[in-house]
Amino acid sequence: MSIFGIGVDIVKSARMKRILQSSYSERFLHRVLHPKEITELKNRADIEQKTLYLASRWCFKEACVKASGRKDLIFPQMYLDKDPNGKPIPTFIEFNKQVLENELKIKNTHTSISHEDEVSIAFVVMSS
Repeated sequence: MSIFGIGVDIVKSARMKRILQSSYSERFLHRVLHPKEITELKNRADIEQKTLYLASRWCFKEACVKASGRKDLIFPQMYLDKDPNGKPIPTFIEFNKQVLENELKIKNTHTSISHEDEVSIAFVVMSS
């Protein structure tokens, strides 16, 4: 196994909060999130939890683009599941799965996400 690429992204929570409170938030969510993520976001209790959730998912997707070197990845076609212990498990479908697995020969993707009051961050390692 060898590392194909690494990616990291960081975003200010205030930026995501402004998006959630904007008139175009629904359109943005559908352009960025997988339907499963939209449901999870809407099930969050308050705007602060929704903000952190959206920020961490945005960072994860941006970090995947950086790790893969592919700007054509489709954001709603990647999302994070969690194992029973809460470890984030990256999931890729459709076009993204085709590109990563068949074209780039990525076998494993590992990620870590974290947030603090003002920022969220994601780190992604892809290996072949």
